[in-house]
Amino acid sequence: MKTRITAAALAVASFLLPVPLSAQSSAIGFSAAELTFGHLSGESGSLSTLDASADFAITAHHGFQLDVGVVDYGEVWFGNIAAHLYLQPSQQAKYGLFLAYSDANDTEASTIEAGIEGIWSLTPATTLTARAGMGRADPSEMDYIFGSIGLEQAITDQLAITGRLAVVDADEASTALTATTLDLGLRYHLPSAPVSLYVGASHSHISGTISTDETRLALGLTAAIGGPRSARAPAATRQFAPVRPLRPLLERSMVWDFVGQR
Repeated sequence: MKTRITAAALAVASFLLPVPLSAQSSAIGFSAAELTFGHLSGESGSLSTLDASADFAITAHHGFQLDVGVVDYGEVWFGNIAAHLYLQPSQQAKYGLFLAYSDANDTEASTIEAGIEGIWSLTPATTLTARAGMGRADPSEMDYIFGSIGLEQAITDQLAITGRLAVVDADEASTALTATTLDLGLRYHLPSAPVSLYVGASHSHISGTISTDETRLALGLTAAIGGPRSARAPAATRQFAPVRPLRPLLERSMVWDFVGQR
């Protein structure tokens, strides 16, 4: 049986798609929504994700993004919900605060994270993303810090190359782990539909109490309402990524060593 958060994620995801495009006509209120399916596969196994997000304008320069999602790590499911409150001073920048919570199904295991993040258009074809925060995993009572930086470069109006470097670090008496993940890929926006496709590779290096390296194939499909249909979309029209700093640990069945016990 899945957690209540997992059920809520699926319910909200199905609710977002029927929102009429007429909702975009007002500067205040609903701005955009996305539904994303993702899959990672490698030698140690695979994981699948379902994420839904909705963006709302609060004022002409302030906004709120709500995320819900589900991750199937194989051994365990995690449902997550996150809120992003941001300032958008121009079409070239948006930045603010986030708070995220995740909960596992059929067991006592959860995480909570908070921090700062931003998206900037360095040029009409280049987009920079950054995030930094801290979190806590229970019932293990493990604290950790994390950060990431990403760059997307449009090659054409529809095609972009993307890169992202993420680090999470936990240093406790029982466990000391540092996980570094490098994601590289291509994103293609269909010219005749609000859909984008992603293919890439994800390499993770984990050191400390447990050491391992692995490269995985990453695939993704995103359907958008009111969002960008171009690889050159400005920062203001882009949505913040899901908050999952522990992914390199949880996807390798380390959830019980790091988050909780069976």
